[in-house]
Amino acid sequence: IEVITALERLYEENDRWDDLVLVLRRTVQLADSVRDKVAYLDKIASLYVEKLDDIHSAIMAYKEILEHDPAHLETLMRLEVLFSEEGDWMEVLNILDLRFQISSDVDEIVAFYLRKGEIFVEELLMPDKAREQFHLALEREPLHEEATARLLALYEEDEDWERIVETLLGQAKSVSSEEERAMLFARMGMVMKEKMEDEERAIEIFEAALERVPHLHEALSPLAEI
Repeated sequence: IEVITALERLYEENDRWDDLVLVLRRTVQLADSVRDKVAYLDKIASLYVEKLDDIHSAIMAYKEILEHDPAHLETLMRLEVLFSEEGDWMEVLNILDLRFQISSDVDEIVAFYLRKGEIFVEELLMPDKAREQFHLALEREPLHEEATARLLALYEEDEDWERIVETLLGQAKSVSSEEERAMLFARMGMVMKEKMEDEERAIEIFEAALERVPHLHEALSPLAEI
């Protein structure tokens, strides 16, 4: 071990990074604990990224860490960054799934759903899969603003007005104040009036909004136009 440590120091001082990786590989083999193996493999991966510009080998080293410690959070996060930089979006999704499995924080889990939805929309051009992720986010946090906005935007692109009404109705059922519920009803009424051209349903929902907030301009004004 002392000889190996001396070689590590020598190679590092002389910028002999390939030789240093070989020595660290030997150190991994000799290490007794998972913690030590992970530490040396992490150093190897860092050398590949920072000194040798070898992203593929860095990824392989990080994956080797996961063989020893599948829930190693720092490694999962570094892999997510590297795969994102490489544009390997399916691998990013796999990493997010692994992070999901070890997380118990609702905010973090919702963030994973949003990130996956974003990847499906913007990188993989799979809006159906994206909608699934945004729906899952809303199951965890029914009033999450970003998830709602992203979902409504996708439905609007598809001109799926009925789904927009369903989503807004779900929001209306979850809010705590009558003012918020009335505003959501008014939004639903506008969709029915302007997009679906269903004045009968629009009148009903505007009236439902006004039952809750009698002088709500967002319901009074369009109702007067019908």
